[in-house]
Amino acid sequence: MAHFRAYSRPASLLLFVFAVTLASAAVLDVRLQKRTVYAFPQDGVYISNKFPGARVSSCERIGTDKYRILITAENQPINRSAWYAFEVRSDISKQIEVTLNYVGGIHRYKPMLSKDGVSWKRLAGSAVTLAKYRTRATLKLAVNPHPLRIAGQEQIGNGEFDVWMEEMADSPFITRSTIGKSRGGRALDALVLGNPSATNSIAIISRQHPPEVTGTLGMFAFLDVLKGDSPLARKFRERFTTLIIPSVNPDGIHEGHWRHSLAGVDLNRDWDNFHQPETRATRDRILALTTNLNARVFLFLDFHSTHRDIFYTGTPAQKTFPRQFTSRWLDALRNRFPDYKVNVAANASTRAVSKAWAWKTLGCPAVTYEFGDHTDRALIAKITRGSAEEVMRLLLAAPASPPLTHEPNR
Repeated sequence: MAHFRAYSRPASLLLFVFAVTLASAAVLDVRLQKRTVYAFPQDGVYISNKFPGARVSSCERIGTDKYRILITAENQPINRSAWYAFEVRSDISKQIEVTLNYVGGIHRYKPMLSKDGVSWKRLAGSAVTLAKYRTRATLKLAVNPHPLRIAGQEQIGNGEFDVWMEEMADSPFITRSTIGKSRGGRALDALVLGNPSATNSIAIISRQHPPEVTGTLGMFAFLDVLKGDSPLARKFRERFTTLIIPSVNPDGIHEGHWRHSLAGVDLNRDWDNFHQPETRATRDRILALTTNLNARVFLFLDFHSTHRDIFYTGTPAQKTFPRQFTSRWLDALRNRFPDYKVNVAANASTRAVSKAWAWKTLGCPAVTYEFGDHTDRALIAKITRGSAEEVMRLLLAAPASPPLTHEPNR
């Protein structure tokens, strides 16, 4: 008889139930792919997405040694930057063709190959044929009984992050902790580098968007310098605490999402209302940096990837502490690397992105630091290492900070 009592409930309660139902539907809209091996025994070919970070919605045989893989996003609306990752093996050595058919997306990432999931190389451009508007890409692949992994970028997933954080935490001046859980129950981990009682700090985050691996590579190089044994690094660690949250979206990384979290949300559009557990935990841990007496965050960096290397910054008119840090930092990079184009897009973003929140809430310089999808990996390391050295030099020369007792830019 419970269904009859529903009619006597207050209208407000019915509206609440309806809202919860809609919220649940939004979560369920995330398309969790079926993890399986697509077997084609007539050809002796097997295509699999049974590994973390894979993205294959379906696979079918369209001819002898020819296959079509459907790549769909986790939900809509979404950007058109389709992510893909799969493995293939065959009973005998031969060449096959695999067509990636994107639904609602385009071929952004040039395929990379790996035989062990560790070492990667780019598939030759002559082995890739693109359809008009890049809605399909046909790959010619040399396969054999050993599994060959094909992905849009080299894979740095949750397992790789775990190994990296354990290696980082071996240093006596680095600690690791769990700051919360993702919607899917995965740990959100943080590292603290340097003097944990310092009243000066910087905050660094990465991988709000799952496929953006070059941003992570840049972050790794940046932190290699901060944990190094140079006199500059040692002095910086004495005066500054560095908080690192390297993987803000572990669910999206595991599921091979194009952009979103397990809730079907772009986490870098949730830095206003903080509806998602990932952004709430990240925000709360960053704010904890300011709870020490006279503590202040001097810099916020959010590492990403896009089509080219670029710094998304605030505008010169935006008041920050330290004053004019971003322009002085980028000028230092230009002087240090005169042959490198320092691309800058300055904007006072009104969107709910991490950069805007950091400036509004902490009053610090806030930069979205992006690397191109296909930027040479050695160049990423070179530029970011120099970038880290200039950051340390400038912050050590900055004046003592006033205490942060309010939200200065609201």
